[in-house]
Amino acid sequence: MAIVLDLLVLGGFIWVKLNTDPFVIGVAVVTMIVIATAEQIFLKKSPESAQAEKKTAGTHHHRQ
Repeated sequence: MAIVLDLLVLGGFIWVKLNTDPFVIGVAVVTMIVIATAEQIFLKKSPESAQAEKKTAGTHHHRQ
């Protein structure tokens, strides 16, 4: 129920802002896209770097 009420309020806010100041909505949408893209890039690079660190860390502990 809370999610439905939140969506109603958010929908009303977006409707009013689109009619009075659509630039704010445009900036918000562009910002969300930039953040989502940056997160995807970070998450794609993060597991690779973690695995690379594990592999190099494992080679330092071996004695011959």
